[in-house]
Amino acid sequence: MAEPKPGRRTFHVGLPALVQGVDLGRREFTEQTVVSAINSEEAVLHLRSKVGPGAKVRLSLHVPRTFMLEKPLDLNLTGTVCEIPSRVRGARSKSSVRVRLDRTFRILPASI
Repeated sequence: MAEPKPGRRTFHVGLPALVQGVDLGRREFTEQTVVSAINSEEAVLHLRSKVGPGAKVRLSLHVPRTFMLEKPLDLNLTGTVCEIPSRVRGARSKSSVRVRLDRTFRILPASI
């Protein structure tokens, strides 16, 4: 993940996420995965589906209650795949993908 701008924090987490998008074969996919790092501009996640730079994806995250967050939240984000490390392109296992997040998002109270 790129160095965040001053005043922006990056959270290294293991948040479960549901990712939807279109793979390199132009097939729609839905995949359960984990977001390993996130800040206000980008997220790093692990995908089995093969996606390329420029692919649009939708992320649905459940953010649990923490000492800083009084109630759990559901967070819906969209973004564009901007980087896939060359050593894992075409790999069959999960690969790390960097997604540049759009400025629009939805935060909802978590459904119980």
